[in-house]
Order: sequence, then structure tokens, then C-alpha cells
Amino acid sequence: MTPCAGKNRRGNINKNTFHVELETDEGKQFTLSLYSPKLKVIRKFEKLDETSTNSTEETAECISLMLSRNKENIKVSTDDVLDIFDIEDMALFIEDFFGWIGGIKKK
Repeated sequence: MTPCAGKNRRGNINKNTFHVELETDEGKQFTLSLYSPKLKVIRKFEKLDETSTNSTEETAECISLMLSRNKENIKVSTDDVLDIFDIEDMALFIEDFFGWIGGIKKK
């Protein structure tokens, strides 16, 4: 998963996107162009970070919300995340995605 910032038109606002390449268990590959998450999702993720008792399921739910806000209008469920991602994939996605968000803030 590598971030590739690009410009997309959504309404009257140019939105940067974060591209994620995923592969299903069946071997089908696809790319999602993610928009930055809503603040509500970031807050939910921050609450997970504050507690040491968060579960993989809760983390997967946050990731599914982030993945579901995409240009392609594809909804990604928590179960989809649990099927596609292993724990290392989750960690890399979170690191790369929030790094991309940090870059948007600096602009």
C-alpha cells in the first residue's frame, strides 16, 4: 500500500486522494482512492489509541470506515477488513494513511 496523492473533483472542491491497492482472498486486485476521513472517524480512532484494551475488531471497524470513504463509492465492512488485512497490513495502512493526512494538514 503506497500513498499516491492525486487531485479529484468532488463537488466544487478539489480533494486529494490516497490510493490503496488491495487483494481479496480470491486473488482479485483492486484500487481504492480514499478521501480524508471525517473528523468523527478520526475521533473514534483516537479513542481507540487512548485505551490499551482496544480489540482488533474495533481497529478493523475504524479502518473499514476510512476505506469506505472512497471515490469509487465502495463500502468496505469490518468483516472485509478482517478478511483482507493481517495485523501487519493494519499497522502499515494506519501509519501510511495518517502520514498522508499529516501532509494534507501542512499544505
